[in-house]
Amino acid sequence: MDKSEITLIVSNTPTFNKLSSADIEEFIALSELKEYKNGEIVYREGAPGDYFYFLLKGRIIALTTAAGRESEIDLLKRGTSFGIISIFTDEPHSVTTRSIESSYILRIPKDRFKDFINTHPPISLDFSRMLSQRVRAKTALVPKRIFQVKRIGVIGFPSAGKTTYLYNLGRQLAEETNKNVICIEVSSSDNFILPYLGKFEASPLALSEFREEDAGRFVATGLVDCLLLKVLSPGNFSALINFLSEQYHFILYEIPFSFWDSYFDDFTSLADHIHFLLFPQIEELRRAGILLDALKAK
Repeated sequence: MDKSEITLIVSNTPTFNKLSSADIEEFIALSELKEYKNGEIVYREGAPGDYFYFLLKGRIIALTTAAGRESEIDLLKRGTSFGIISIFTDEPHSVTTRSIESSYILRIPKDRFKDFINTHPPISLDFSRMLSQRVRAKTALVPKRIFQVKRIGVIGFPSAGKTTYLYNLGRQLAEETNKNVICIEVSSSDNFILPYLGKFEASPLALSEFREEDAGRFVATGLVDCLLLKVLSPGNFSALINFLSEQYHFILYEIPFSFWDSYFDDFTSLADHIHFLLFPQIEELRRAGILLDALKAK
């Protein structure tokens, strides 16, 4: 993530949007940008609270352990500040936080953070209220129903009916679950099949030009929402998927590249499930076998 993107997210987040541009620059300068992969622990229950955390992108799940079993307490999304109770009470963390996808977090040592809010009255009151609310919530630690997102990648060649399969699977999920579903067709050209299947018109979004603030105008809405994604070079696919994860329960997308492309991992690593559509040809099956072995090894 570059500094301009970080500044945009922080400055548009409640509480921090009360700060001046210079104050936001100071806040970012005090912080360290950390990336957490899927499954990585941010901090563990019982550990000391040494940092303030601000979630820029991705999703973090908060867990607590009782009788040897983990319970999901909350799902943290972009713009969430966390680790606050431990900072101000000097108590150890009451929950474990774990990234459930590639996530970007700003963290600030607690002493620096406390000095910052003490010298910036516009936000000190907000954090006092936030602390009070979270201390009350801590007394219960009641598990919540977490907004779960399923990401399904589809690998195959066009001749195998990959896009038709993608769209029909999306419709079936939407009808059976009554949840928000989006299908993403990926191509390196301007030839897309989804508009014919879904009977809609839409302009393709170039991955290299993805910006959260205007991405919505590229989405065709319906029973199943659809997005045409044009990929000519590696781009921040994870940023797009993280953005869509705040709005959709199911994200279905094509993985059309050669198994040997350098950025193929960017597409496979984000999928909870991968569906293969292959003809019973020796070369296709051999390549699929190599990929499956590589995925199992991760």
